[in-house]
Amino acid sequence: MTAGHVDGGTHTELVDQRHEPLLVTSPRDSQYSPQGQGRWWVLFVHAPGENRTGNNYWQATTARVAAGYGLVAVRFDLSGYGESLGEKDLDVWDEQLDDALATAERHGALGVHVVARGLHSALLARVAPSGRRIALYPPPPRELTWWIARRTAAGPWPSNVTATHRPAGEERTFWEWCGAEANLVGGLTVPARTLDPLVEGVLDAARTPECWDVSVVPAGADQPCRSRLVCGRDHLLRLESDRTGIAHLLSRHLIRPEGTGGQA
Repeated sequence: MTAGHVDGGTHTELVDQRHEPLLVTSPRDSQYSPQGQGRWWVLFVHAPGENRTGNNYWQATTARVAAGYGLVAVRFDLSGYGESLGEKDLDVWDEQLDDALATAERHGALGVHVVARGLHSALLARVAPSGRRIALYPPPPRELTWWIARRTAAGPWPSNVTATHRPAGEERTFWEWCGAEANLVGGLTVPARTLDPLVEGVLDAARTPECWDVSVVPAGADQPCRSRLVCGRDHLLRLESDRTGIAHLLSRHLIRPEGTGGQA
């Protein structure tokens, strides 16, 4: 564990893990170790093309807001993203999530929620936290048609799939619903062997809502999830009002884990 720093009413520090360190933000009056015992923790999983700060800093904003509500917020780079020099590998991501859950339990968390954005919402079905699994802007099945059509076309897939700069049409829609700023990605590369099961995981969630507990979707979006929160239309969280709003929306929902999900 490294030394932490204080930001307003919160305390943040890095915590070592097997693959990539955790960035842990807790209420200033009860720092992560050991006073964080008996509090709910929330793990934030970024979307493809993001890192632990989140697109337009949505994770950083949400972590501070969550800590203000008394939660312990945890962020980290999935292997292959952000500061990570590792590979984009589904098995490694599973290990990172398991390690983070184990860290929370080891430090006396009352329970743990997991929030995952975009296409990485598919990772939620692969973990078993004590709290809620919340999919933040998961792609609706109809927005995955570009990938499905390419995957089923004649000929083998390349080992890696690259989002071209300023893609158009269905490709742009696909990458944006995955969670990437399609006009900025300019070379975001994801192994096909990793992207394929993520797409399948989202499709499975459409058929089996129990893949996650709550879905946060833009107003007007069609999601068959049995429990959902409805927020602004911009699933890329471009604006400060978007990221601040989603931070408060999630935090209010997370501090009442015993309730049932619903529309907000």
